[in-house]
Amino acid sequence: GRGAEGDAGGLRGEVLALREEVAALRAENLTKDRRLHDLHLQELHLREQLRSLKSTTFHIARGMSQMEVELQSADSLVAEETERLTLAYVPVIRALTDELEATKAALQALSKDRPPRR
Repeated sequence: GRGAEGDAGGLRGEVLALREEVAALRAENLTKDRRLHDLHLQELHLREQLRSLKSTTFHIARGMSQMEVELQSADSLVAEETERLTLAYVPVIRALTDELEATKAALQALSKDRPPRR
């Protein structure tokens, strides 16, 4: 009778050990599931950051293109204004130059007419 009791006790021990092993494996699986879930959330967060960076880069590039266009138009405006001012001042400069030449000529004529000093 004792052999059957020993076998039953041994079997109970094995069943208990198997139950503990199953419980440990379940706990390990749960931990791995949590880690996978955390990694998935991190991946989503990184993807969102990447999308945001791409969007920012696109907007910066678009802004720079717009600035280049504005700078080009500013350059052409400066060139036009310079040309306009040059054309406006050419007659003024000519008139002043003529006046200066006339004054020089008048001074030379005066100095020729005046008797030399002693």
